[in-house]
Amino acid sequence: DRALFFLLSRQEQKMLLKGGGAQADALWTWRAVDVVEALRKGRVTPLDLVKVAKDRILKVDSTLNAVPIRCFDRAERKARELMETGFPDKPGPGYLYGLPVLIKDTLAVENVRFTMGSLLYENDVATYSEPVVSVLESKGAIVVGKTNTPELGLGSNTYNFVFGETVNPWD
Repeated sequence: DRALFFLLSRQEQKMLLKGGGAQADALWTWRAVDVVEALRKGRVTPLDLVKVAKDRILKVDSTLNAVPIRCFDRAERKARELMETGFPDKPGPGYLYGLPVLIKDTLAVENVRFTMGSLLYENDVATYSEPVVSVLESKGAIVVGKTNTPELGLGSNTYNFVFGETVNPWD
């Protein structure tokens, strides 16, 4: 339920769940709905959130191996574009103005590496975005990276020969 909660260490998760410590105020601990509200009110910017997501991924992912494909430059460009246009007057339901998201590497994101966890596709870069990605981005979501996947999305454990194994953050 919390944005980027899975990227927390077990100790940080416990501290957050107990409601204590300075970590509880960090943007990466907020619920997605609260982040979007803060964006709407101008308390944070899309660029702030991309930086928070980037910093958090760089801090913990060397241990987890959950986000092997990162597109931070693309995300920063998208954040700047959103900031130039501003929050729409009537965004409609589901508008995510500047909320960072991660996409499974089984889905294409235009101009981002697209391996599907397979050595057959390890150097491919998508020339298009899947419809679900296009809808998310049209609603203001910002893709900051792609998450690891079993080869071709088949299997129940996230392991492949391109990126290796993703570690369970709860263990």
